[in-house]
Amino acid sequence: PPVATPADISLRHNEAPNLEAVLKAVLEKNGQIQEAEQDVEIARAQVDRAKAAMWPKGQTTLLLAPLFEERGDALRSVRNYNKWGPYVSSTTQIVQPLLTFGQISGYRKAAEHQELATHELAKMKRNEVLATVKDFYYTSLMANDLEKLVGTLTEFLGGALKEAEEGKAKKNAVK
Repeated sequence: PPVATPADISLRHNEAPNLEAVLKAVLEKNGQIQEAEQDVEIARAQVDRAKAAMWPKGQTTLLLAPLFEERGDALRSVRNYNKWGPYVSSTTQIVQPLLTFGQISGYRKAAEHQELATHELAKMKRNEVLATVKDFYYTSLMANDLEKLVGTLTEFLGGALKEAEEGKAKKNAVK
């Protein structure tokens, strides 16, 4: 929901909450706004990833294991489980992008534009939620004013009805 709970807003006795307090609570607690801001953070991370694509990447794999003695060929072998030794293997790979045909720069530009787009979408979502909250707020104020007006009119009409009945009773008494 776009509005904060009453516990999030400090209220005085029988007073409507202040619009600024409501908006502040909504900006801090609203899930839709927080989700849009997280989308912006994801887009920023993608920009960093795109910028990192032009740097060399390295990978090393190291295998260590105990291994028993085995002699023979592909068809026949003899295993000696009483004699063990180490198995060591390592590989290193370094990849440097030399010629990418514009893929890295295109990826970077796309990520930067996505960041801009998600930032603007987050601003739009924030404004959307704030407009909804303001609409609810002013509708609530109007409903409170109308409730007071209905109460006043009910008292006035009750008094007018009472006077009319008293006048009718006097008129009947005079006849």
